[in-house]
Formats: sequence, C-alpha cells, structure tokens
Amino acid sequence: MKKKSSIIKCPVCEKELFKIEQHRLFRCEKNHTFDLAKEGYINLLLIQDMKSKNPGDSKEMVDSRQKFLAKGFYRKISSKINETIADLLKAQSDQSLNLLDMGCGEGYYFDRLIKHLKLKSANYYGLDISKSAIKTASKQNDKALWMVGNSFFTPFKDHSLDCILSVFSPIDMKECKRLLKEDGVLVRVFPETNHLMQLKEVIYPEIKVKEYEQYLSDFTALEVCSVSEVSYDIELSNEDLGRLLLMTPHFWRVKEENKEKLLEMESIVVTISVTVGVYRPKKTKEKVKAKSNGGKK
Repeated sequence: MKKKSSIIKCPVCEKELFKIEQHRLFRCEKNHTFDLAKEGYINLLLIQDMKSKNPGDSKEMVDSRQKFLAKGFYRKISSKINETIADLLKAQSDQSLNLLDMGCGEGYYFDRLIKHLKLKSANYYGLDISKSAIKTASKQNDKALWMVGNSFFTPFKDHSLDCILSVFSPIDMKECKRLLKEDGVLVRVFPETNHLMQLKEVIYPEIKVKEYEQYLSDFTALEVCSVSEVSYDIELSNEDLGRLLLMTPHFWRVKEENKEKLLEMESIVVTISVTVGVYRPKKTKEKVKAKSNGGKK
C-alpha cells in the first residue's frame, strides 16, 4: 500500500516526515526520528537552531498569557480572525485544507479558530519556538498537530499550505511565500502604534514606534489584499495588569522602578488596537497572462 504523502519535512535532511502511529514517533526515509511527547506535540527544533537552552516565551509568560486571555480581553481580536479566515476559505471548505498558526504561543487563537471553522477534513498545525507554549497548546485542542520549531525555517514543504495565521509574531514574509500555495493566504495580526499606549506611557520615559518596524511587510514577497482594524478599550485590575505586562516583551525591556510604578496601580483603562491584514502571493506576469487566456500559454 502506497504511503500517503506528508507536507512535513525532516529538519535534518528535508525528506518527508511520516507519523508512525504504533511507535508514537515521526520518521523520514533516512531514519531520522522525532518522538511524539506524551502531551501530543513533536519537537522539530534542532540544537544548532537554538540561541538559548529554552528559546521563546518562558513558562511564566505562557501561564500569564493563558490566564489573561481566558478572561476574554482579546476575544474581539480572535473573533475577527475567525470571521476573516472563514470568509476566505468558504469556497474551499469541502477540500482537505492545510492551516498553520505560525508562532501559535499557548494556542488561544488557533483553538478558537479550529472550533469556529468546524472543517472535518482540514489539517491543522501549530508551530512555536517555545516548548513551554507548545506544551500548553497541545492540551487545548487535539485536532491540531502542535510542533516546536522555528518560524523562520519551518518544517513544511514548498507551497503546501492553504492558510497561515500569525498573531503578534515576528515572521519572514519570504518564508510565508515559500509555504503558501498559489491561491494560499496569510492572515497577519499586528499592533497599531496606540496599542497598549496607556501602559507604555507609564513604563517608558519616551514612546518609540521603532518596535513596529518588524511588522512592516516585504511586498516583494506577498501583496496586501485587505486590512481591517480592531480597536476598543478594556479596564484592567491590578492582577490582570501584572499578567498583561508579564506576557509582553515590555516586561524585559523596562527599568525595575517603572515596572513597580505600573504594578502599584489599582486599575487602568488600556486601548487595544490591532490590524488584521490579508496577504497573498504575487502572481507572476506569465500566470496572469495564462489566466486571462483561459489557461493557454
């Protein structure tokens, strides 16, 4: 019986990586093996690709984010993601689709998306460099294959994905282009300059927008199809404020005295402001011409 093809590739030799159910592992034709953890995730991050012993978000950051998100503070963002992707995929809902959450963290957004889409034949993959995050995500939803890996060197074949989701995560647009099918789509969520502004006004002596440069798109790789904004205010208690700070990179950037100043506040109203962008691979002139000629070259 012929093996069903796999879109996952071995991070060592780049051959197809197959799941061997009876042994709870993944193996390629060159016998490189990767065990499936008891929680149900697979670690495809090679030692040479790690800049530290435990890269990515720490267990404390993951726990804080999970508790914060469980209260629904970012539910409007999640709902917008769900509506956007459901609309993009509605014409393909009967096909076996491949969806990836790139930089999935603890799995909050992807778990809600999977439950919203209710696609019986879809294949879901969640990827993050943080082992702690993937451990938590694997307990959220067993319909996805959760993977520890690098978003800049992902373990997937060229042009194998129908949809990539990226929420607040640095990514390589060229890598996304490599992964997406010709009609695939990237849905990227990133903060506007006024996102969490009230918090930043407390902890920083001067507000800089340089941090947002990482979210500027490489338009030689993908083109923008649409953008929409989600903006609203939330009121945070002292406890939730501490969780929000710990789950963001701001926790590690600010001086201790400014951190203490924020954490002494009983409550604060904070603005949530993000952009949901939809991107697709650019069509080459040859493909555009062929399409206009009814597929004839």
